[in-house]
Formats: sequence, structure tokens, C-alpha cells
Amino acid sequence: MNSPLQQQQQQQELPPHSSDPEQELPRVLLALQTVYAPNTSSSTAGPNNNAVSPFDRRDVADQYLTSFQRTAVAWIVCDRLLSTADVNSTTTEDSTLRTQRQFFAAQTLHAKCLSDVYQLPPSSLPSLRDSLLNHFLTHATDSVRAPLENRPANRPLVTRLSMAIASLAVQMGWTTCLTDITNSILTPHPELGPAVLELFRSIPEEADSNRLVLANEEDLWNYRDMLRNSSHVVLGLCEQAVQSISSNSSDVATTEAVLSCLQSWIRIVDMDPQLLERTMLLPWMFDLLTDSVRGGFELAVDVLVEMLRTYPSDRRGVQGLVMAIIPRVMALGQADANS
Repeated sequence: MNSPLQQQQQQQELPPHSSDPEQELPRVLLALQTVYAPNTSSSTAGPNNNAVSPFDRRDVADQYLTSFQRTAVAWIVCDRLLSTADVNSTTTEDSTLRTQRQFFAAQTLHAKCLSDVYQLPPSSLPSLRDSLLNHFLTHATDSVRAPLENRPANRPLVTRLSMAIASLAVQMGWTTCLTDITNSILTPHPELGPAVLELFRSIPEEADSNRLVLANEEDLWNYRDMLRNSSHVVLGLCEQAVQSISSNSSDVATTEAVLSCLQSWIRIVDMDPQLLERTMLLPWMFDLLTDSVRGGFELAVDVLVEMLRTYPSDRRGVQGLVMAIIPRVMALGQADANS
């Protein structure tokens, strides 16, 4: 463990941050390269090929990036890092470094959307939202295309962008986020169904995060009320996704995305049990328990257990849901006994 004097010396070694994104971006690129690709020549880290890296040690670069994440200029710099045009990758190493840069940017924006929105004027939040949605669309589309081109999909990046958008939605009080995202992304790009379901899964989870910092806590309660009142939108999307895979039983990605989204909303939002009682998702989940081909067995079990935990039989208004579940559970037991 470093002594206070050593820690002070390390802090003194850190280059100063700049409020100018044109100056800060090359420094962040150099620091990221030192952390993720320390054996690569520093001259390839940024647009200035003559730049000399001020980060001779990895720990110094890591400290610089940590302090950078708390600055106001990080909003702009991370937005640029997420743009695929910022870095031209020509080798596998370049591609890997770009992926790490972009994940760092998305991770930073997610953290800032949770607690640093005060750094921005309220009038700039719609622009930030639109930019994050564009990044989400770009990288989700790339993840769909990647397997067709024999390269790995960057799903962690799409997940982190989903979390950033969901956090910002709470901060903005974006009460029409579900229908807006459906209309602007899913309708024109139905192939992005699993990615949109992941985004919808993140929406209640981020509203429930203990890292969320709001100027007015009452806004959070209003937002949660909106989520409960919009449960039918999510169930409708999940039903559409299930219907779309009925002819393609091997679409495990969509099956798991539906189940994960449903579990999140049941656990956090406390949806109207009558909606769950009437949805075709309930018999569909029980079908998954008897069909090993379609996958999703373990997740289906988790969702049903979550449903029983959230809606116990002694709770008022859940009798219809319980009566829809119990006979199916008993039928499963009978099937096991006869097998």
C-alpha cells in the first residue's frame, strides 16, 4: 500500500485535464492505449502521430482515466469515442483496442447519466439522448451483422449503452420512452428485437439503481408510476417477439431476451397481475419447460419463480393469476411422474 507521500507524488505526475475536448481526446486515447495496449507505439494512439505519451506507467494512465470520468468534458469526449469514424482499425489489434475504447466510453456515460447530469444544462439532455440512441442503433446493428462476417459481436457495448439510455430516461422523466424507442428503432429495424428487449429490460433496473442521483426524488416515484402504467407496452413487445420466433424455434437469443426483460419488469415494476394472467407469455413459458429444443429452460424457471414470489396467493387481486399457474405446475409434475 502506498504511503500518503507516494500517493501525492503520483497525483502530481498526472497531466492536467483540459476543458477543451480537442485537447482532452488525444490524452484520453493515449491513456487508454497505455492501459489496454501498452506494447503498442504511442504514436498510433491518436490523430497526432507525433504525440509523445505522458503516461509512462500504467497506474498513472489508469488514475488519469478515473479522474477524467468525473469531468464535464467527458460527455463530449466519450461521445466521440463511440463514433466508429474516430478510429480506423486495420488490424485485429486495432479492432480490439477500439472495442475497449468504446466500452470505456459507454461505461463512463452510463455512470455519468446516473449521477453527473447536473454538469449539463437541461436543454442539452434531448440532444444527449438522441446521440446515445444513434450509438445504440449503430452498435446493435453491427452486433447483428458481426456473426455473418465471422467476427465476434460486441454485445457488452450494446448492453452498456442500453443502461446509459435507461439511466438518462429517468433523469429526463422521459415518460414516452417505450413507445418512442419502439417507433424509432424497432419498427424500422425489426432485426434489432433482442437488443431493444435488452434496453427495455434495463429501464426498470436503472430506475431501481442505488447509484441513481436525482435532483428531485419525487420525480422517481412519478417515473415508476409511468412504468407500471406502461407494462402493457412491454408485454405487447414480448408477445410480438415470441410470435416472430414461433417458426424459428432455434432463435435462442430472442427467447432469452424476452425472458430476461419479463423477469426484470415482474421483479421491479410490480405489474398488474391481470395483465400477466391474460398474456400468452404464461403458457409459452410453460411450453419452454417441456421443450428442450427452443432453449430458455432455466430462465423460464427463474421468471416463473419470480412471478410466484412477487404475487403470492395471499395477495389481493392475484387469484386469477395463481389459478392460471397452479394447474400448469401440477400438469408438469404429472408429466414427470409418468415419464
